[in-house]
Amino acid sequence: MAWIESHVEIGDHPKTYELAELLGIEVAQAVGHLHLLWHFALKFSPDGRLGKFSDASIARGSKWPGDPQKFAGALKKSGWIDEQKNIHDWMEYAGRYIHERERRRRFNKKQTKIAKHKASHETSQETSNSTVPNLTLPNHTDKNKDSNESLSAPSPNNGSEPESGKERAQEIAVALPIVGGKEVPVLKAYADEWAKAYPNVNIQQELLKIRAWLVSNPTKRKTQKGLPRFINSWLAREQDRPARAGSHASAVTDSSHSGGEKYERLKYNQG
Repeated sequence: MAWIESHVEIGDHPKTYELAELLGIEVAQAVGHLHLLWHFALKFSPDGRLGKFSDASIARGSKWPGDPQKFAGALKKSGWIDEQKNIHDWMEYAGRYIHERERRRRFNKKQTKIAKHKASHETSQETSNSTVPNLTLPNHTDKNKDSNESLSAPSPNNGSEPESGKERAQEIAVALPIVGGKEVPVLKAYADEWAKAYPNVNIQQELLKIRAWLVSNPTKRKTQKGLPRFINSWLAREQDRPARAGSHASAVTDSSHSGGEKYERLKYNQG
């Protein structure tokens, strides 16, 4: 709602007396027409410049029922507006309102910009998550599962996989929390691949440590896209650590029951 200051001196101001005398009206009526003039300016010309309006428009906006030229002439002669129809001392009456309105305009513009940026970021994040086929193998797509559900293991190069391997591929080693509160399951078959890459690391134990760290540090959780890199960096650091006393690694070779193929995984035995 627009508002304007009304100084207590206006009723006794010499310019008000002169305006009332020129128009042949009472001072109280002159004060009313002045306020209506200011209200008209606030709505249609907030800078107080009325040169673009005709005398008739100014008189009508001020609710003057008589001759428009007489009203405009009286305003000029009494000093309330100048020859270019600019309101005298306009900022003294409307300055606070204009400054407050500008402050609100800038604030609303800033809030709108923030809201648009946030919406754009969320849309971009959703699009990014929906287009990543596999978090650990960017070019691998599992047609039978939602690509965002898990860190899934790669298929063997020969296109076939023993039944026991397929069953293991569906087993979950651990679920890791990510940004937004969602948890991403890490499949055991992929843990086997990490065991080959990091033979000095107890993969299952480190995955559990990673989960505990992410649970304890929610502000440092990774995005779904950045989680594989975080895991690999963690395992690489563990791989480079000096061997701990009382622990050793041994390679265990298992045979599948149906295909006869063998696959290796690394199993840690704590002494």
